[in-house]
Amino acid sequence: MSQKINPLNKEQQKKIFILFLLASVFWIVVAINEFLFNRSLISFGIMPQSIVGFRGIFIAPFIHANFYSVAENTVPFIILGWLVINRSIKDFYFVFCSSVISSGFGTWLIGKPNTLHIGAGGVVFGFYGYCLFQIYLERKFAIFYTSIAIAIILCALLFFGILPKQSNISWESFLFGFIGGIIAAKFLASKP
Repeated sequence: MSQKINPLNKEQQKKIFILFLLASVFWIVVAINEFLFNRSLISFGIMPQSIVGFRGIFIAPFIHANFYSVAENTVPFIILGWLVINRSIKDFYFVFCSSVISSGFGTWLIGKPNTLHIGAGGVVFGFYGYCLFQIYLERKFAIFYTSIAIAIILCALLFFGILPKQSNISWESFLFGFIGGIIAAKFLASKP
């Protein structure tokens, strides 16, 4: 007896394409930064409390220090991003933008002066905050169980990253990204 495998529908293909396109941008930028610009693109990150550093709010999530850093962010970005985009593509864009703005602006506002903050960690934490708060607001237990599994797997990244322990980790962007995800969940859950 043979079973027919159901191919992905066009909507699912589009969602996967969007996720992998954004993740590919992270990798392309880190490769360009590494091989063509001798890591000088890092200077376009968020520089807290600096006028020139304000530009980094929208650029920093796409810049990573090295291949190890981008690899750390890619896996949770795709897993948590899938939970967000699976609801709807419009909601994904809203949560993504909310996390970028919230993590960037919060980091710029309270971050230590004369530091640089880069990477997609704020967006990852935004996705995580969105998923957890969506569970609370909408009582979606399928998302609850998935989020619990992800929390266990990514515990070190998603919990200890918020705490201001390591000087090379932008806990500010993680914290404010998480808050941005919660705000997005609240806003999107109140839709009719």
